[in-house]
Amino acid sequence: MIKTFNNAMDLYQDGFFKIDKIEQTENRLYLTLSLYKEALGQTAGRYQQWLLTCSEVKESSINLQDTFFYVELQQEHLALFKYQKPFFMIMGPEHIYKNEIIYGKLFVEIQSFALKYGSKKFANEFMPDLDAFSDQLVYLCNGPQEILDIYSRVLVAESLQVTALPHRQIYSDNGREQILLFGDSSYIVAENFEATAIEL
Repeated sequence: MIKTFNNAMDLYQDGFFKIDKIEQTENRLYLTLSLYKEALGQTAGRYQQWLLTCSEVKESSINLQDTFFYVELQQEHLALFKYQKPFFMIMGPEHIYKNEIIYGKLFVEIQSFALKYGSKKFANEFMPDLDAFSDQLVYLCNGPQEILDIYSRVLVAESLQVTALPHRQIYSDNGREQILLFGDSSYIVAENFEATAIEL
């Protein structure tokens, strides 16, 4: 399915994608996706169009104003961790709150980890949330074992300790969730995606 979109893009050097329309029912999204022609910075026509049906949708971030140049389907991605792995509530000592050195080290480590999944933009989800306190501990973030390991490694190197509690969130553990990326800005997490060409 995704090859269909990107193969069409390869045919036209002046093309770009745009989502024209979104309809939602209980756990389904229906998107009308078009490949447009650009001329002198303006939309000059439509090459192809598809109806994309997304079922068992878990979350989405779609902006109808965005244009993009590729569509990518992934089974491994930072945004999928919350559905596929047990999470921990990660906390640390209160004085982390104003320690820019520790924050910087965490930023570098988490960004490097995110790059392994090609999802640098989603790394911010696992950066410290420095606004919440609890009994001398700072709530840092919720994350899976891999993120907990990063926090432990960075804080232990600074002679600090991490506290981790099992998070109550329910993850599906069925491995069926996938993420469909529309360029760098929009995405849908769902279990199934089907595309049907629309005649113009």
